[in-house]
Amino acid sequence: MKAREVRAASGRATRTPKDGATASARRGALAALLCTVFAPHAALAAGAQPRAWVSGFGVDAAGCGSIAAPCRTLQYAHDDVVAPGGSIYVKDPANYGQIVIRQAISIINDGSGTATILAPSGDAIDVQVGASDSVLIKGLTLDGAGTGTIGVAMYSGGDLVIEDCTIQSFHRGSGVVIAPPNGATPTFLIDRARVVGSDKGDGVAVVPPGAATGQIRATTFANNAVGVYAQSGAVVIEDSVIEGLSTSYSYGLVSTGAGTAVVAKRSHFNGLGTGALSQGGASLGLSDDAFTHNHLDLYNPQSAATLNSYGDNAYSSSGGTITQATKQ
Repeated sequence: MKAREVRAASGRATRTPKDGATASARRGALAALLCTVFAPHAALAAGAQPRAWVSGFGVDAAGCGSIAAPCRTLQYAHDDVVAPGGSIYVKDPANYGQIVIRQAISIINDGSGTATILAPSGDAIDVQVGASDSVLIKGLTLDGAGTGTIGVAMYSGGDLVIEDCTIQSFHRGSGVVIAPPNGATPTFLIDRARVVGSDKGDGVAVVPPGAATGQIRATTFANNAVGVYAQSGAVVIEDSVIEGLSTSYSYGLVSTGAGTAVVAKRSHFNGLGTGALSQGGASLGLSDDAFTHNHLDLYNPQSAATLNSYGDNAYSSSGGTITQATKQ
């Protein structure tokens, strides 16, 4: 079959499936650069309150943060009001501005309407926290306006949860990038999210030099060049839908790089160039998944990689070595 092109988190084409070593080096170099540039900030936020509110009618000024006198932006509430481990609550629909998170925090929109972070350039949310810090992002809409770079970028931290969020229109970049520093082993959960329109990049990219362990659950990916790209760590995808660009170069799921382990369960891969690809010494396991209207459903072009189908998958085309495995 003709080799297909997998695109990087930066939106640039990096390789054909047979060029995994080159791709791994480039991805590793990109992640190392990101981790250096976006290292955790030494100073924590100046605030001391356990919680703060933000509103489209609020004002960023000393004394803001109560429900009666909310702040205007997430960044001000983070920097000047909320203590490490505290929470920021959204009071009403508005654009709340891009934010760099440098402390453990929860940002919560729990039914107040559409709370947006518009990011026409750069990243909507950067996570640069300590190795034992946890971050929760719930109920936000991150919009790259067609020119933004990344929706959520985790450059350091302990735990990241993205829940019930919409991440859209990062056409030149990626929806979520997990790029921990060397030696770091953070965890992440993406639950009930919608990641749409990273058509030159990845819906979710997990890249070295660190090795993250993550779960993606009940999430929809649409019109991304690659739905989920894992080059390090271990990722489990459950009860999710990955729909493509209906082009030969789009991928639903890519597991690549020695030691990378990915499992997909009860998920649907539709309208893609390749539904699921394993390469470069990685492993990929599929259980109870459905593949429809793809140019190629399953592909494992290299003997160093494994692609295990556990017998209950629905697919009609494959290339390379597919192992029909038995459930234990």
